[in-house]
Amino acid sequence: MEQHAIEIGGELIRFQLRRSQRKTMGISVSPDQAVVVSAPEKADFADIESRVRKKAGWILDKQAEFSTRSVQAAPRQFKPGETFLHLGQQYRLRVDPDRVGVVREGSRIIVGAIRSNESDRIRNRLVRWYMKEARQHLPAALERCLPVFRKEVERRPKLLIRPIKMRWGSYISATHTLILNRSLVQVSPPLIDYVVSHELAHVGHGDHGPAFTAYLTEKMPDWRTRKKALEKLGPELFDAPVLR
Repeated sequence: MEQHAIEIGGELIRFQLRRSQRKTMGISVSPDQAVVVSAPEKADFADIESRVRKKAGWILDKQAEFSTRSVQAAPRQFKPGETFLHLGQQYRLRVDPDRVGVVREGSRIIVGAIRSNESDRIRNRLVRWYMKEARQHLPAALERCLPVFRKEVERRPKLLIRPIKMRWGSYISATHTLILNRSLVQVSPPLIDYVVSHELAHVGHGDHGPAFTAYLTEKMPDWRTRKKALEKLGPELFDAPVLR
């Protein structure tokens, strides 16, 4: 197979070109992040390169997903001493039957009015606490990012915060709604802002093609660095989305 590489939006995509008797062109990404382009024997390389460029967003997304899935995090036990993230900072879990509610205090997240061996109840209380925190902090991220997109996003989208199984966020154009994963409250504000900006960029660009990439780069030049940091951190987060 032939080895090729194309630079697209500052990203270098390396791919293997496999020619055969097939009539159509196809692109696949394997779990080791290798890219294979299958093309007809007589296909012009310019057409092959054009197809790779059009699918660049999809290729990079699949490579990122496989990269994230390759990192296995230890399952949570929801026991005192475990660490949990909040806005990018680590806190150690403490359970105190004499306290009420869930609070951050110093370097700890304290779950009150419960025993340390009640892991299911500890988890449930943390879920409710993280949702409460997300509703406080994620709207602020939208307000931080909107001015950069003010010319293209003329009115503030409706914001919903949800547990999302396979995404950090989503933009629904039909209702002008931005949906953010509640798990984002665990990461640092710059990474939250990346997700918000990514979704706001979809207001004018429905896919992840070259136009979308150029537009997001204009609005947030370092988005790739933030994206990689989020992907690396993802498996360490409690209740984070499972990307496939």
